[in-house]
Amino acid sequence: MNRFLFACFPLLLLLIFSDCQQTSHNSFHLLLNDDGTGGPTNAIPYPSRAKKSVQNPWKNQKKKPIILGWAGLSLYEEYYTFMTNGELNNSSCDCVFTDDTNFESSASAVIFHVRHYFEPLPKSRRPKQLYTMMSIESPHWCYENLEYVPDDYFNVSITYHSHSTIQIPNGQLTPITPLTSPEEIWTAAEISERMSRKKRFALQIVSHCGAPSGRDLLTKQLKELIELDMFGKCSGKDCDQNCYEQQMESHFFYLAFENTVCSEYVTEKFWNALRSLTVPVVLCREVVRELGIPDDLYIAADDFDNATALADHLKALHKDKDRYLGYFNWTKFYQKRWVPTVKTSAFCQLCEMVHQQMEEGGELVGRNYTVKSHKKLWGAQRCRENFVQNELFKKKLTKDDS
Repeated sequence: MNRFLFACFPLLLLLIFSDCQQTSHNSFHLLLNDDGTGGPTNAIPYPSRAKKSVQNPWKNQKKKPIILGWAGLSLYEEYYTFMTNGELNNSSCDCVFTDDTNFESSASAVIFHVRHYFEPLPKSRRPKQLYTMMSIESPHWCYENLEYVPDDYFNVSITYHSHSTIQIPNGQLTPITPLTSPEEIWTAAEISERMSRKKRFALQIVSHCGAPSGRDLLTKQLKELIELDMFGKCSGKDCDQNCYEQQMESHFFYLAFENTVCSEYVTEKFWNALRSLTVPVVLCREVVRELGIPDDLYIAADDFDNATALADHLKALHKDKDRYLGYFNWTKFYQKRWVPTVKTSAFCQLCEMVHQQMEEGGELVGRNYTVKSHKKLWGAQRCRENFVQNELFKKKLTKDDS
């Protein structure tokens, strides 16, 4: 199963930071399972960590600009680890990365993870110091926190959205080129072998119950219409990484219903199913289409008038091998996986921006970067609340159905 990139954060970090010399024009992504298998819970308290003694990050090396991860960033242990364990500091990214807030005044850039409360804010700010808002989750989870800061507080944005200064998509399709390794191209024999493993109908793994998208309502209806295997906290059935991979490969369809329906918000649920040659079923086609993903490699629930029509379509595909295999035409044009590298990571891109702003004296100069309005970039208009109840199936679902 080492051909695939599954939603296991430690594995992702190993993939991201293992090859510092490989170059690519693609942005890096973080495979964080927003359903809880490797991600945060809905409410995470502000951390209380003892103040560390100040250590000069420039010791024994040429002076480099500092990139500081502010308080909220440390809530993800993986972030805290790779910002402090030397992975980035020993890479080809020519900056020093730290989470020690004693360096707030000397840092060239400060990263705020806006999913969490990031108060207290820095006490002072130097001109052209790059204040960077970062989120790998949808805007729904950030509204309240962003109310605490002025609308023009940030210079740089790092999110999965294409309108960000630096984009960190959760995944993407990599076209096959003459330089592509044969190991990264699906063969007919491999696809046939994968199909032979599929013995079960549909799968869903969810640990975030009562999600704002309203997906639970649709899942409840489909459960009565199709054979649906459910794992995760909401079903009371645990599923570790080995279980996850085995279940994904053994099913024909995966219900990749996101916890929120927001612009361009397509997470590892979709990408993991795709890489496993399991057809993803999403809530909203428009959201996936925004990313330029071909329409013929997934199924969208909002293409159908009701849950029964969707279930009938899945059953028909299950019986028609040729039609089902048509959902894998993408394998003729795109590689098996996409592996980002440290060179293309958001942090290295931010480091490059800092260097573009600097002169030999070490002061930030040159053009200003500005996120004109974080409320426009990451505001409520980016999401469609309670999508299933309010919009799906032309509002044929009613409160009585719940």
